[in-house]
Amino acid sequence: MSGSDAAGVKPAQVMYDQGGPYKLQVSEGENLTLCQCGRSERPPLCTGRHRLENDKRLPLKFTARTTGEVAVCGCGRSRNMPWCDASHGLGSCVGSGD
Repeated sequence: MSGSDAAGVKPAQVMYDQGGPYKLQVSEGENLTLCQCGRSERPPLCTGRHRLENDKRLPLKFTARTTGEVAVCGCGRSRNMPWCDASHGLGSCVGSGD
């Protein structure tokens, strides 16, 4: 398995090789747990992989304040992590950490 660890999980930086945001549809009051270690099998959502890897970066717990779309960084360059701020240069992105 080229580019993966023994368990078949790609290195952490792959979560941020998407080149653009992960866009999620959320409902008001919905709770999400966003990956911060980059090892999730289902980015940008946490799958608990940080515990298996003894990674100290804990997931971000997020409760949507409104129904709509949020954009989670998929390039690793955002200055407002984990939210996309269009640093990838592919146009505007929707989403906010508010």
